[in-house]
Amino acid sequence: MVDSVKPEEAVQLMTADEAQVEIQDDNVLDAIEEIREEVQEEDTEPEPFIFVEEMPEPQGGVSGLLRYIAENVIYPEIARENNIEGKVIVRFCVTSKGGVDQVSVLKGVDPALDAEAIRVVKTLPAFRPGKQGGKPVPVWYSVPIVFQIK
Repeated sequence: MVDSVKPEEAVQLMTADEAQVEIQDDNVLDAIEEIREEVQEEDTEPEPFIFVEEMPEPQGGVSGLLRYIAENVIYPEIARENNIEGKVIVRFCVTSKGGVDQVSVLKGVDPALDAEAIRVVKTLPAFRPGKQGGKPVPVWYSVPIVFQIK
């Protein structure tokens, strides 16, 4: 059992500048700079294009894209109960690797329908990326999703 605790030394707080460790080895500095450049190249994709020489292509073409959406949309029960129908227009970026990113609603109908449209678009299979000057680039893509109670 401990009766009392005596601090050995007072705690000294440091600023971030004081905590910096000075690196003397130029090889280490060069390696750190190379890693920084690689990370920046991987993480920073250019601003998405609106139109490019070769537009992105979904698997199965546009008809395959629309079929995928139709097969995967689950009509929100709350929207069905309230007879809410309409067309949600979703915009997203097809990355230079063909993935789907930056999904947003351009024209919404109802929060439940908008959320379902976003959910489905985020699950889209990879696209053939768009190209500009023969190189894959990110491109904006829009798709209408029609919600209709049958």
